Amino acid sequence: MAQRQSYEDGAKQSPDVDFRALIECSSDVILQFSRELQLVYVSPSVTDMLGWSQSEVYDNWIDVICDADREKLFASGRKLANGVSGSDRLSFQVTRKDGALVWVEGASHVLQNGDEAIRGIVVTLRDISVQKDLEEKLEELARTDSLTGLANRRTFDEILQREWAIARREGHPLSLIKADLDHFKKLNDQYGHHSGDECLQAIGQLLSTTARRPADVVARYGGEEFALVLPNTHAQGAQTLAAYLQKAVEDLNIPNEGNPDHGARVTASFGVATIRWPSDRTAIDYDRNHSDLLKAADSALYAAKSSGRNTCCSTLLQISTTA
Repeated sequence: MAQRQSYEDGAKQSPDVDFRALIECSSDVILQFSRELQLVYVSPSVTDMLGWSQSEVYDNWIDVICDADREKLFASGRKLANGVSGSDRLSFQVTRKDGALVWVEGASHVLQNGDEAIRGIVVTLRDISVQKDLEEKLEELARTDSLTGLANRRTFDEILQREWAIARREGHPLSLIKADLDHFKKLNDQYGHHSGDECLQAIGQLLSTTARRPADVVARYGGEEFALVLPNTHAQGAQTLAAYLQKAVEDLNIPNEGNPDHGARVTASFGVATIRWPSDRTAIDYDRNHSDLLKAADSALYAAKSSGRNTCCSTLLQISTTA
């Protein structure tokens, strides 16, 4: 309370301190709102940060806030204005005059009269675009396989779990393809790990350029193993794609003397699994989950390996209490 009173009466208590000059020299944007959430002051630094003049912000400050963040900011403002909280801190996006979106952090504090009645809210905005950009890059690195640029195992697991839930809710098919390069260890041993890395990159590029629908996800599952999540894809479509990829890997003609049974070149084995939902929604087995689809694809891949490699095997997963 003492700090708020000092801010309001600073000119009387400290005649050598010009608080308005301090505010207007700050690179942060300072805004003051009435208790009714009407904007009554914005500092000149808003022009440096966002390109808008002070008068433009007075007239259109609601439109400066990104649509997706507007409601949460008003909810925060109402909480402060009603005395539920004395302060709040939120990260959100605002729109520059040139149309670009800028990430800012807003620190909000209530203003009180001497009788502690709330008379307004002060908000300090700080540009955190650089920080957000770094966070997004670090997150992308954490979700991506560094060698192939594909989704990594962590991302694959999250996406498969999400697509399983969507498919179950909507009753749509969901297919999963697992691919494993045949005798890859022999390739590494004979040609070296650099050649092995180049091979993995080439296979990753092939898979990602073939599965081109926006919802399709290609991941490096681990080592020389890849996985493709194919939402809304029936068994026949997934089997056709796997057969095409099996032939396309062959056609890359990447040498592998350790694979003599298939032309001394790199080949891959494929396992395909597709969910079959019961027509009666009440018969869905809700104890089953995305790991069951993964296990089914693994079993199909094992069958492909056991039958001589460089082939595709598939299975249907029955998700029914009566299966």
